[in-house]
Amino acid sequence: MHLSVGESHALLTKAARGAGLSWGMAEECSFAACWLTVRRLPGVEAATTLLTWHATDPEDQSSSALYHGVRIMDACQMHVPNTPVRQPLLMVPFLAQITDTYMTVKWADAEISFSKEYAFYTGAAQPLELFDEQALCTLEAATFDGSTDRHARNNKMVDTGHQNDVDEQADIARTDNADAVLQSRVDVSEKTLSQLNALAAKTYAPATEASRIKGAGSSLDDND
Repeated sequence: MHLSVGESHALLTKAARGAGLSWGMAEECSFAACWLTVRRLPGVEAATTLLTWHATDPEDQSSSALYHGVRIMDACQMHVPNTPVRQPLLMVPFLAQITDTYMTVKWADAEISFSKEYAFYTGAAQPLELFDEQALCTLEAATFDGSTDRHARNNKMVDTGHQNDVDEQADIARTDNADAVLQSRVDVSEKTLSQLNALAAKTYAPATEASRIKGAGSSLDDND
């Protein structure tokens, strides 16, 4: 199903509230998911999986990528935790807010290269493999060359040692990488949409007889 970014943001915020997150964290969740999704990375799927886990234990923040991401952004320190992180893809948008250059975050076979505006995968893993349940992450400066053909012509990471070269090569990588083009609509699977709606429904007040009388529609049988 295709949703606008605004629709996705609103649904994700409701779902995050339904999963037990505070209003502030719910907003951060929808921001992170949409930031990734418009860059053609599976942010909505990663957020849905994480929120489903949060719903089982809303107080557990120790391994959540959302909480780690917010702490990183608030502290303005480019680092990743030295403990396993759930859905590490969701840390990328927060890291992107405080970086001044291209960086790469890695876990398992996944690599995401990013700057303030862009993000694209450069590892062996395909997009739907990027949101492992828990994984140790590393963070390093990103440099590019065009020597390796990867999915959507992503570029292998190499060390040139010169930031100007990095910026120029990153521009080429984005141009060559169809997945780096921002999109204005969000493609959400029926399964993911159903999971988000189920979480969002937890925020709705249960109907009562009084609310039925005061609410829309007639409380009486008006069949003729």
